[in-house]
Amino acid sequence: MRVDSQITDEIAAMAAELVEKYSEQFAAAGKFIEIETLSEQIGNELTRQLASRELSNRSLKSFIAKFHDCPTCGRTWPIETDPEPVLLKGTRGEIEYTEPRCHCKKCRRDFFPSGRPTQSPRA
Repeated sequence: MRVDSQITDEIAAMAAELVEKYSEQFAAAGKFIEIETLSEQIGNELTRQLASRELSNRSLKSFIAKFHDCPTCGRTWPIETDPEPVLLKGTRGEIEYTEPRCHCKKCRRDFFPSGRPTQSPRA
């Protein structure tokens, strides 16, 4: 997937703002490798936050549907009230978000809803 010109323009504006706002840190980075390292750290943080927000948005869609089918037995169960914290190790560092969880009493297991939600309970 390629980044389109609109995203490139927005990133350029954001980069200019960050360089201005953190001019002291950039000025302290005397050599090119130090400038590149600081830029890389900022880029890694941006990557982690973008991924975390997108995963959280996708997770929220599962929370909206109150019931989901167990992938093992097919019975329908409600979303638990406490979401499961998830910590992923990505190529740019750790990414944190929460994911909805259901508990199937028949199978005696937790599952993470994905795919199509159920509209009403059939348990």
